[in-house]
Amino acid sequence: MFRVLDLAGVSLTPNPFRSSDVKKGEGMVKAAGKEVRDAYPTTTYKNCLINAPAASIAGPIVAALVPKRSRDKTMLLGKDYAGELHSFVAPSSLPKKLGGELDNGNQWKK
Repeated sequence: MFRVLDLAGVSLTPNPFRSSDVKKGEGMVKAAGKEVRDAYPTTTYKNCLINAPAASIAGPIVAALVPKRSRDKTMLLGKDYAGELHSFVAPSSLPKKLGGELDNGNQWKK
């Protein structure tokens, strides 16, 4: 599995004014992520984090906090991610919003 996570709009600083619903949602996402990691520890080939805020600063911080095996599977890319991303995934397999040729997922909305 090659996973692309778009971090556009994500801040490196926590928002102390976020609502309790957002906090609950964050907790559920973390819990679900842990369940998936525990059940399927080796299914991901690469994680590509695009539009990472301050990627050059965050990279060394992330590298220090995650295990080597996970670090080796993760690419942290800034706003100019297309060339690197396309070296792993053909544009014909990506949505237009990621520089690809597919619809942006509107075909799945009701």
